[in-house]
Amino acid sequence: MLACSYERPDPASLCFSVLQENAEVTQLCLSADQCVLAAVVQNSVIFYSIPDLAAGKTQPLQQQTVDGFISQFTWSKDGRHLNEYVIVTGDRVLMHAAYPVQPVGVAEDVLAADWAPQGTCVAYSR
Repeated sequence: MLACSYERPDPASLCFSVLQENAEVTQLCLSADQCVLAAVVQNSVIFYSIPDLAAGKTQPLQQQTVDGFISQFTWSKDGRHLNEYVIVTGDRVLMHAAYPVQPVGVAEDVLAADWAPQGTCVAYSR
């Protein structure tokens, strides 16, 4: 994950600036360490550095694209797994990745998913 040392700005102003840049954002998800913002746009996740956004830089760190519309994006809640996340696609595929690696499918026929508070497992429904 990124080294993150900065004075935390007003979150509302950061979110607004990202939404202005890309009006098709359907989800915004802040990493547990509050250093990376994931913006979901159709079948892509665009990752932004919060320190960069605070400094007025809106260039994304990375963009990852998956097959199918992204219906859910969730970061791990655990401090030991900060860079891990899951995606549920519109085609009901559960995908897992550790940023910045491309996500891979781990289960099918999934409606929703979320991390356990310890961040070591993911619960999902079919």
